[in-house]
Amino acid sequence: MFRLFAVCLLAFAAAGLPQPGFAQDSNQQTAVEPPPLTPEHLAIAREAFIASKAGRAFDEILPVVADRAKATFIKSNPQMQLGIIEVVDRVALGLVASRKTLDDGLIRVWARAFTAEELAAIRDFYNSPAGQKFAQEFPKVLQTQLAVSDNWTARLGNEMAKRVQVELRKMRNTDIKQLRGSETESQGQ
Repeated sequence: MFRLFAVCLLAFAAAGLPQPGFAQDSNQQTAVEPPPLTPEHLAIAREAFIASKAGRAFDEILPVVADRAKATFIKSNPQMQLGIIEVVDRVALGLVASRKTLDDGLIRVWARAFTAEELAAIRDFYNSPAGQKFAQEFPKVLQTQLAVSDNWTARLGNEMAKRVQVELRKMRNTDIKQLRGSETESQGQ
């Protein structure tokens, strides 16, 4: 699940992060701020984001952070394991409301990546039966694609190793023949 989360996170980051422009000013590069987003643009971005269910890719962040915190605190203080688990769970529940900050940031990414018209089309697609099925099935499809890719990568690596070994043997045999040929020539002289 964490791997799926990481891939989705990278995909969203690569696809939507705003890239600052640069202006030349006396041989200095300075970042040019993108124009501010209008409330209307952010609203349509929110609708598209919610309809796409893209936020599900980030649902595991808080549980993963909580598990890491438990492991870290328990490792340094094993005799307090039960208390640590209770405290971390309580703190994690208190942090659930902060998820809105993440969603707001992700929505801003969408708003910067797409025009209002594109966001409306995306929203409309995800609200259609095909779009709803896509949003529902995409995590499974992505996971299956990763498995297919992993299998292909393993087969490709094995095939490459076999072919390289064959080529290296050929090279070695050619070198040995050349060495033997030069030994025969030097013995004949």
